Amino acid sequence: MYPVYNQCARNLVSLLDKHSQTQEPIELQELFKRFTLDTFSSIGFGYPMSSLLHPVPFSQTFDWLLEEVNARWRFPWRKLTLQWLWKAKLEELDLFVLSLIEERRKMGWQGKADFLSKLLELEANKEIDEVTPNFLRDQVVNFLLAGRDTTAILLAATIYYLSFHPDVEAKVRREVEEVVGEEEVGMRHTGRLKYLGNVLDEVLRVFPPAVPFNHRYVTKDVVLPNGACLPKGVMVMYSPYTLHRLKEYWGEDAEEFKPERWEKEDLFKHPYQYVPFQKGPRICLGMKMAIEEAKTCISIIYQHGFKFSLVSPPPDKINFLANAILSANNGIFVNVHKTTL
Repeated sequence: MYPVYNQCARNLVSLLDKHSQTQEPIELQELFKRFTLDTFSSIGFGYPMSSLLHPVPFSQTFDWLLEEVNARWRFPWRKLTLQWLWKAKLEELDLFVLSLIEERRKMGWQGKADFLSKLLELEANKEIDEVTPNFLRDQVVNFLLAGRDTTAILLAATIYYLSFHPDVEAKVRREVEEVVGEEEVGMRHTGRLKYLGNVLDEVLRVFPPAVPFNHRYVTKDVVLPNGACLPKGVMVMYSPYTLHRLKEYWGEDAEEFKPERWEKEDLFKHPYQYVPFQKGPRICLGMKMAIEEAKTCISIIYQHGFKFSLVSPPPDKINFLANAILSANNGIFVNVHKTTL
């Protein structure tokens, strides 16, 4: 995966270079969505989208469908008024993905490391039942749904908080210089980027992008520690965003961005006080992948001497938008500057 991260990050660096020269502000969420689309399409089905280099119709269709899903949560009647367009966009998505699957079947999966090839290999070795093109399509699209936007928002939020906290940014830059230097970023480096790991943990605490609200159904009568009774069948909703800001668990500075809190040995007072990837047997399968991709990308950005400043006037707090994922409602606009490492 690291060669893919590095190649896509080089395309990202080229784009940032252009913006540093023109001094034209750039919106981070859309920028990193293009980056993660390129990485996840390469890792998912061996097809680099290269959306950082040129517009990609698939990306536009994918984004429209996601936005429509979010809109239907708030305006259910859109299912009736825009159903014809929904079907047309789904057909576009199907045509693209199914053609990729057919092409991969013809070319062969041998020697390929992408997710789609591994599924075809399992099928060929009789380790799973014969799979239909629609099944493979669902797996590939689900792979993109689970990882593209959440990792992109993590990267965008990280740059936002580093821009707002120059002392933290300086520590990250120094660690990248000491651990990575001028080498190509790989697994041998990411495990040693301890402070950057703390920064990412803190970003995920104050800005958890995945699943702003979740719910579970009570399977049997339960009495909570505070004495409240939850009868069987009741739906319980919870918010990672709210949970991550409870002062009883995180202290009086729970609203503040402080990566140093992750150096405390007694940080956790409850095993479920930090759930950016959820918890338990259904914890996010891509958790490790998201963190490694974020560490690699951030390292390469600072390795190339980039610095970011928030477009004036800089907001001290993000106006959050809670849809299928948590994001910044009006985007995160920054100016790009080039320094020397």
